[in-house]
Amino acid sequence: EIVLRDPVRVTFRVYSSDVIHGLHIVGSSVNVMVFPGYVAEFVWEPPKDVSGETLMICHEYCGIGHQLMWSKVVIERSGAKLSGGG
Repeated sequence: EIVLRDPVRVTFRVYSSDVIHGLHIVGSSVNVMVFPGYVAEFVWEPPKDVSGETLMICHEYCGIGHQLMWSKVVIERSGAKLSGGG
């Protein structure tokens, strides 16, 4: 789980040591391929009107256990309550 508090611009650096993976933040335009031995770097600017939890999944079949390769991105906003997930 990754918790982002009042995010404006977030840099992700993702690495794979075994096989090709894919990273997708559901409901966003984030869609990154992660190749073994390389660092995939991208910047994401979460929409200001989005808060709450969203899934981050591996979208490239990577072998046994692929269905377990997911996590959550939690966007917390201070101040006014905003509508959920993106």
